[in-house]
Amino acid sequence: MLVSFLASDPGNQARETLRQQKFAPEEMHIATRELYIYFPNGMGKSKLPWSRLDKILQTPATGRNWNSVNKMLEMAEAMERAPKG
Repeated sequence: MLVSFLASDPGNQARETLRQQKFAPEEMHIATRELYIYFPNGMGKSKLPWSRLDKILQTPATGRNWNSVNKMLEMAEAMERAPKG
């Protein structure tokens, strides 16, 4: 799974356009500023048309795999628990 963090909210029209697209076998779910993409056959074998996604969303994005997102969350939580000062 990949989480693509969007620079801005793409808006309701872009969300609806994205929902109407067929990218099988990949699955996509969009939140406010995150796009979750599931690659059942692996990202390396995907034929996902990234340029089409960029055109639909019309906002810059950066993606991270799910393991990296979880690791960054662990690091942030550890920093919050660390003694201040």
